[in-house]
Amino acid sequence: MPTDSAPNKLPEEALIAFLDGIRAELSSPSDPVMLNQVRSFFRKQIPLHLRSYAAALLILRAAGISGSQSGKANPKAKPMDKTQNANPVCRQEARLRRSKEIALKREEAARKQDDPTGGKGEAKPKQSSSPTIPRGRPEGMVPLFVSMGKRQRLRPQELRALIAEKTGMPQEELGRVHLFDNYSFIDVPEANAEKIVIACEGLTLKNRPLEIKPAKKKNEGSKDSEV
Repeated sequence: MPTDSAPNKLPEEALIAFLDGIRAELSSPSDPVMLNQVRSFFRKQIPLHLRSYAAALLILRAAGISGSQSGKANPKAKPMDKTQNANPVCRQEARLRRSKEIALKREEAARKQDDPTGGKGEAKPKQSSSPTIPRGRPEGMVPLFVSMGKRQRLRPQELRALIAEKTGMPQEELGRVHLFDNYSFIDVPEANAEKIVIACEGLTLKNRPLEIKPAKKKNEGSKDSEV
C-alpha cells in the first residue's frame, strides 16, 4: 500500500472543484459507451485493493499535481482548464463539440449561399409551384420544362445525352440547361421541341420518372411549368 513519509498539503479547493466537475459529467456522460469501455479496462488492469489509490493518482495527474512523495506541484503541468483536461471522456466531448460547431457553420454558410435574400428572412417563392423560365436564349430556341434539378443530381450533359439518344438529334443542337433545386429548363430548337417531348414521354432517369414538356406561361394554365 503506498504511504507518504510526511503529510502533504493539497489544494483542497481545486480538488473539490475538479471532483465536482467529474460528478457532473458522470451524471450525464457524453459518451457512455467509451466510459464503460475505459471502466472495464481499468478493472482488468488494476487489482481491487489498488483501485482507489490508482484513482487518486489519476486525479492528481489530471489536476496538474505531481504524484511523487514530495507533494509539490509539477512545474511542467499546465493549469487546469474547465473545458479541457486529461480525462479521456472530456477530450472526446470536446472533439464532438468542435465537430458539431464546424457542421453548423457549414450548414449556415450553405443556407446563406442558397438564400438570395441575404439572410433577411424574406420568404422565397416556391420553385415547385411557380418555376421562372430563364430569359436571354438564342433566337429560334424555346425552353422545355424538365421535372428534375439539383436535388435529384441532374447533370446537364447527362440530360443532353439522354435526349439525343431518344430523338437521334446531335447533342450540339441542344442548348443550355438551366438547373434549379427541383426542376430545370433546357433550350431546344423550336422546330424540334414537339418531337423531343413526344420521344421523351414515359422516360426515367436514376430510377425516377422524368417529365419533359413545353414550358408554359401562367395564362396557359399549367402550374408545374409556369413563368
